[in-house]
Amino acid sequence: MTLILFVCRGNTCRSPMAEAVARTRAGIVGVDAIFKSAGIAVSVIGAPADPRAIACAAKMGLDLTAHRADATTMPLLSAMDRIYALDREVRDQLMAQTPQPRQSRIHLLMSLVPETGLTDVADPWSGTAADYDGAFALIDAAVAALIDDLKTAAHD
Repeated sequence: MTLILFVCRGNTCRSPMAEAVARTRAGIVGVDAIFKSAGIAVSVIGAPADPRAIACAAKMGLDLTAHRADATTMPLLSAMDRIYALDREVRDQLMAQTPQPRQSRIHLLMSLVPETGLTDVADPWSGTAADYDGAFALIDAAVAALIDDLKTAAHD
């Protein structure tokens, strides 16, 4: 079983959306993986998802109401097979706190969809509902590519 972690800054919007999309998509196609999310700068561990993220996800049929923010820790990072950062700043901080042998597990989520030409999923936290929708669309496309990759790897 593959263990995958999505990481953003506060673990209240982007990474929980990625986790929910991944769980849903994996369940639909029967991919056997465990998905988690965490933040590099969680202000309150156990805080709920941002209401705007909850509303955005709900429009897409996903429920984030049970999500509670968690922080990255060395045991969590060490346990993961793959770690996907939602932007370069998060990736750089993850690389700085992760021992060299484990750094190869850290990737940018948008690297899964290079055709977009994007490296980051912009943080919608200070934006509008449209910013959350835009972030969700990018996350959904990248996670779809991730699930395809996991499905292919399972059949090889």
